[in-house]
Amino acid sequence: MHLDGSVHDFIGDRQSLTYSLFTAQCPEGSQMDHLEAMTIDVPPIAATKVSTHGPRGSRREQWRESKGMPPRATSNGMNRQGTVAAKRKAGRSKRRR
Repeated sequence: MHLDGSVHDFIGDRQSLTYSLFTAQCPEGSQMDHLEAMTIDVPPIAATKVSTHGPRGSRREQWRESKGMPPRATSNGMNRQGTVAAKRKAGRSKRRR
């Protein structure tokens, strides 16, 4: 095979195409220096969990907290069996058709 960096030589084989284009751009012996230059030094970021429960900090919840009430009202709804109604209804969401 001839590694001159032309795209038409390696249309069927992507790995050799990438290698040929890479070697065509880099002079001999500087491939490792080029690979090291391509890496980005990023400081590690501490993964913080996002709370999915608890107060959202909305204006309504702040008002309820200022009055001494719980941030979210408890459900008083009853179903036909006489028990407390569920917070979420069963079945598909209304966004999906």
